[in-house]
Amino acid sequence: MGFGDKKVYFPLKSTRKLGLSSIFRSKRKAKPLSLFDFPNEIIERIVSLSLPLDIIVNLRRTCKAVSEMTLNRLLWVHIVDVFLDENRILLPPDHLEDLPVDKLERLVFLPVFALRHYQAATPQTVFKNLDFDELYPQSDIPIRKAFPDRDAEATHLTLIAGGRYLLAQHENFRRNEVHLMLLSGVDEGDVVMTEVAKFNIPLNTHSGRIHDYWLVKRSRSVLRFCARESLKEERVYQISVYEIDTAAEVPQFTTLARTTDFGSIFAPQSTLQHCGEDRIAFCDENVAVLWDFVRDQRVELSIPGPDSHITYVLPVSISYPPLLAIALITASQTIKVVDDRVMYIQRHLFAIFVLPRDASGVLGPLKPAFLQKFSGQCNLYFPHPATPRPFVFHVLHRTFTKLRTYELPAGSGVPKEIASRSIPKSPLWWQIYGPASVVSVGGAHVAVRILPKSCRDVLWIDLERGGREGKPLAGSVRLMFEDSGGLGDNCSFDPLSGRLVVAKYNGTLRVIDYV
Repeated sequence: MGFGDKKVYFPLKSTRKLGLSSIFRSKRKAKPLSLFDFPNEIIERIVSLSLPLDIIVNLRRTCKAVSEMTLNRLLWVHIVDVFLDENRILLPPDHLEDLPVDKLERLVFLPVFALRHYQAATPQTVFKNLDFDELYPQSDIPIRKAFPDRDAEATHLTLIAGGRYLLAQHENFRRNEVHLMLLSGVDEGDVVMTEVAKFNIPLNTHSGRIHDYWLVKRSRSVLRFCARESLKEERVYQISVYEIDTAAEVPQFTTLARTTDFGSIFAPQSTLQHCGEDRIAFCDENVAVLWDFVRDQRVELSIPGPDSHITYVLPVSISYPPLLAIALITASQTIKVVDDRVMYIQRHLFAIFVLPRDASGVLGPLKPAFLQKFSGQCNLYFPHPATPRPFVFHVLHRTFTKLRTYELPAGSGVPKEIASRSIPKSPLWWQIYGPASVVSVGGAHVAVRILPKSCRDVLWIDLERGGREGKPLAGSVRLMFEDSGGLGDNCSFDPLSGRLVVAKYNGTLRVIDYV
C-alpha cells in the first residue's frame, strides 16, 4: 500500500524513518508495534485500501484499532462511495441509507467473492484435457410470468453492473419495447421484479437492438444506452441515444440524440461502443466514425479493414449453419477510444491512431502510431469501458499457450508488453473469441460470452495474485444451472455480482446467483 511520498514516524529507539510497508514487515522485537495511537485518517486509509479480503481479515485479527474502525458505518459508507464510482454500479435510490455495516461490507467485497468462485472452479494446475470447468449456482429463484409468453422468445436482456437493474427488450414484428426492471429482495431469498419505466422504440422500426450502456459520472443514477435501429419503410438505419434518471420521482426514458448521418458509412457494421459520456464509436470495413452526439459533430478516419474475403457483419445470435456461424465469429471488429487515441481491433490486426488536436470532420488516411498484424487468428481482450488510465489489454494467439499483456501508457500511441504468462488449455478460451471486452473484478480481468444457442462462459485473467503459491494465472468456467442445456434461452450475466438472469420460453425470469 502506498501513500505517495508521505512517511509515518514512530518513537523507536533509532531515528530511522519508516513507511507503512516497512512497519508491517518489521521484525524488531525490542518494542511491539502498536496501532492504537494511529490517527483515524491513517486507519481509514488502511481499511479502504485493504483489498483483497485477506488483508483486512488479518488486520482485524491482529489489530484492535483496525477491528474497531471496521465497525464504523460512516467509514463503510465512504468506502462504498469510492467503490460505486470506480465500478460504475447502479443501485436503487436511497439503497445505502439503512443498510447495516455487514451488508455494506459485503457489497464492497462482492467482486472479490465472485472472482474466488470463478477461480475455485478452475484447476490449480495447467491441464491437458478439453473438458469444461463448471460453476454451479448458490441460489436459483424463478419469477413466474415475468414476461408475456408470446414475447419470451424475443426478449433480450441486459443486466446492469451491480445486478440490481435489468433492461429487458421485447423485439418482434408487432412492437419493440424496452423495460427497465428493478430486482429487489434477493438477499432475503424472495426476488421481486418491479418495472421502473418503459418506452417504445419508434414505430416502423423493424429492429432496434441495444448495443451499449453507461452511467453518467456526475450522477450515480443516470443511465444511458445506445441502439442501432433499422427503419423498414425507409430502408435506412439510425443510431439513437436514450437516457433515464432512476432517482427521479417518476423515472422516464428520454431521447438524447438520433442520427442517420454516418458520414461515408452506409450502415455501421460493428457494435456501437461509447467512448466517454458523449461520444459513440462505430465502423464498417474501411471507415471509423466518432460521433459526439451532444454537439452533433463527427470525426471520420480511414482504417486498414479486413485482410480476408469475409464480409464484416454485426454480431448476432448464432442460429445459422456452422460455416456461416464461423464467418460471423471471424468477422468481429471493434473501435475503442481513449482520449485522442483510436484503437481498431480485429482478429488479424491491431492498430492505434493518434488524432490531431481538436480533430473534426473527415481526416482521411492517418498513419498508425502502432500497427500489429497477426499471422493467424488471435483473441484480444480489452477493458470496457476504455478509460484514460493506462489501457491494459491481452493478446492470445490461437496456436500458443501464452497470454501476452500490454499496456498503453498515458499520452502514448505505442503499447508496451508488461507480462507474458502460460495459461491453462481450455476450449472456453476460443468460445470467448476476441475481440472481447473485459471488466475489472476483484483484481482480475473477466470476459463473458453469453449468447443464445451458443455458450455461457466466463474467462478470468488474474492481474495481481496470479502465479503466487501455485495459483493459476488465468482460467475459464462454464455457468451451469438446472435445465442449462436449453441454450435457446436469452441470458445476461454481471461478472461483478456473479448474477445471471435467464428468460425462459414460458415467460419465467430466473435470477441465478453464483456468489
